[in-house]
Amino acid sequence: MTAYALRRLGYGLLVLLGVNLFTFFLFFTVNTPDDMARLNIGGKRVTAEQVDKWKAERGYDKPLYWNAAETGTRQATNTIFWERSVSLFALDFGRADAESAGDIGTQIKSRMAASLQLALPLFILQVIVSTLFALLLVFFSHSRLDFWGVVLCVVMLSISSLFYIIVGQYLFSRVFRLVPISGYSPGWDAWRFLVLPVCLSLLSRLGSEARLYRAMFLEELNKDYVRTAKAKGLAEHVVLLRHVLRNALLPIMTSAGAYLLRLPRQPGVRALLRHPGPRRLRDRRHQRPGLRDRSQHGVRGLGALHRVLCADRHPLHLGRPPGAAGLRERTACPDSSSSGPTR
Repeated sequence: MTAYALRRLGYGLLVLLGVNLFTFFLFFTVNTPDDMARLNIGGKRVTAEQVDKWKAERGYDKPLYWNAAETGTRQATNTIFWERSVSLFALDFGRADAESAGDIGTQIKSRMAASLQLALPLFILQVIVSTLFALLLVFFSHSRLDFWGVVLCVVMLSISSLFYIIVGQYLFSRVFRLVPISGYSPGWDAWRFLVLPVCLSLLSRLGSEARLYRAMFLEELNKDYVRTAKAKGLAEHVVLLRHVLRNALLPIMTSAGAYLLRLPRQPGVRALLRHPGPRRLRDRRHQRPGLRDRSQHGVRGLGALHRVLCADRHPLHLGRPPGAAGLRERTACPDSSSSGPTR
């Protein structure tokens, strides 16, 4: 398991390095700093003096990869590649190219706090509620409750999340006036603006998550150790909670962890409920930093952050650790000579 974890970590670092080199090549070799200067200055007549001044103010007048005019380590560090690409590994995003824009890292941090306030409660409630609902269906399996529960899950996952948001805003904000219809407020008043997006996002994902967890629990119920536990006289709820739930938590947390990375990037919740986040920065068009002010460094900053969060989703990382299924069986199957079922 340790070798597998180290191998995946090494794959992630290689992916980050390769994508970083590729994006730097696109932004600074295919599209030169002179092109960036003309695009940001604008106008039909851009003089060479204006281009040189713009590049000097933002550090784009340095060599790309190697500075032969310097000595020692500054030959490598006093370059555009070191300042604009290597610094991203330390999460130093620098400043945007526009004169009115500020530090990119400060802008991302100010929006990331609001994203975590939405993502963490939603992640915890999503796992708990979906797991409990799936356990309820499994406990009453092959009954009418199980049948209609599965039908309800299929209906819920077939409905678009936009429908939940629009209906929720109309009922709970306009009709009953329980929560604000949209917006965000920092501080202790933030909970009033988090109740509606958390509940609506939880409801929109409940059908698919509960149906998935139910399938995982049913798979565990067909294992030999479960039949042995039932044959030794353990009650149904004891087997379900003590053995099945524990062994099914591994795939549940794996799927839930992948969903956690997608929580801060839900376009429906952000757009309709006007909740701030890294994708919605403070400008009149709610665009990413760098799109409205044409700051390519701002775009690369958010791209680097996205690569750090999603590097583990690379195709090289797909699959299960070797022997994971056998390990789970060995830890779950009881010893035939023991007096009671154990994990």
